[in-house]
Amino acid sequence: SMGHPGNAGHPDVQAVIADGVRRIRAAGKAPGILATSEAGAKQWLAVGALFVAVGADTMLLAAGASQLLAQFKGPVATGPNTY
Repeated sequence: SMGHPGNAGHPDVQAVIADGVRRIRAAGKAPGILATSEAGAKQWLAVGALFVAVGADTMLLAAGASQLLAQFKGPVATGPNTY
């Protein structure tokens, strides 16, 4: 509704999230958020979030798959004894 669909990193969106974290904290509740990077986690902790999830299952799965692919990527063996 802020005009930045899919762009949670937009400065306007970030400001509203930070304001929300501060308001939740001021209300005596525990604000939390999902961060997708170390820098993001540090940012939200500095703003006042009391818990920060630092990864999403889909991101972790994709990173693991990329690492596995990198292990096996390379020349493909050919010949009578390859499967």
